[in-house]
Amino acid sequence: MKLFLRRLSSLRSTIMPFKQPNRLRKEHAHDLIQNVDNFLFDCDGVIWNWPKPIEGAVEFINKLKALNKKCFFITNNSTKTREMVMELLVKIGILNVTLDDIVCTSWILARYLESINFKDKVYAIGSPAIATELDRANIEHIGIGPNHHEIPDPAKFDYASLVKLDPKVKCVVVGFDHYFNYPKMVVATSYAHKNEDCLFIATNDDAQFPTGTSNIIIPGTGSFVNAMKTAIARNPIILGKPHRTMWEVLEKVHNLKAERSCMVGDRLDTDIAMAANCSLGYSLAVLSGVSDEDLILKYAKSLELGDKNHEEAKCVPDYYAENLGSFEKFIREI
Repeated sequence: MKLFLRRLSSLRSTIMPFKQPNRLRKEHAHDLIQNVDNFLFDCDGVIWNWPKPIEGAVEFINKLKALNKKCFFITNNSTKTREMVMELLVKIGILNVTLDDIVCTSWILARYLESINFKDKVYAIGSPAIATELDRANIEHIGIGPNHHEIPDPAKFDYASLVKLDPKVKCVVVGFDHYFNYPKMVVATSYAHKNEDCLFIATNDDAQFPTGTSNIIIPGTGSFVNAMKTAIARNPIILGKPHRTMWEVLEKVHNLKAERSCMVGDRLDTDIAMAANCSLGYSLAVLSGVSDEDLILKYAKSLELGDKNHEEAKCVPDYYAENLGSFEKFIREI
């Protein structure tokens, strides 16, 4: 597959008219089946709260495929390659999945750097999936993995004297990193300040991972990104949702029509906002991940304001449902 990702678009776009959200009913479900050709699914909190698939998700997606609908899987999770996401989808029983159906931020990162003809080295705060995708693109990188063998006691390390910077590094990337720590912050900040032309890229800025019914909060990549923004004192290029990059790749490769597409997600400020930023025809929020009905209704109040481009207004879905199983029940007999 040959991709032409020529540029990173800003959030400025033609915004679809905002509407008050509707709890999904049978007539809404049938209208969506009639008017949508392409369904774009977030994964975490929508298809699964790993390792468990969410009620009805597999059945719903397979039903859409049986109705000749195109199904795509777009995730901000930078800890997965496209192959890893495909393996998980197949494992839980989703049929006829191909790599071209999947867009993840580790893969988008490599495509973006290729698109700008990046020939230098990357310092990456992130996961082995980022390393895999950069390796495939023949982009040199350092920084992935634990660094306690280099700096066993961060409190006693003489950073100013002992940190050595690689002059080939011209890009700092921040993704999800289980080993994120103060020494990595020092190194990444130093690269970004040493060279004002050094790129600063974030795979995404999600605040939390969905954990289903657990009362434990798992901070997401946005926690690391915001720490680095403070230290570096500038904003990063953000590749993941709600920004347009993922949609632009799918749109170009598959010749998709925005007005015949529906974004399905659990996160209002990424999934649903992306639908608005990309002028998609429809959006559906599910309550099986990080968002609940109270939050949707809170954002819906912003629609009463005169400024229809208000950031909160972008987070209001056209429809919302408990989970994908609710949708599947409405279309089971079609």
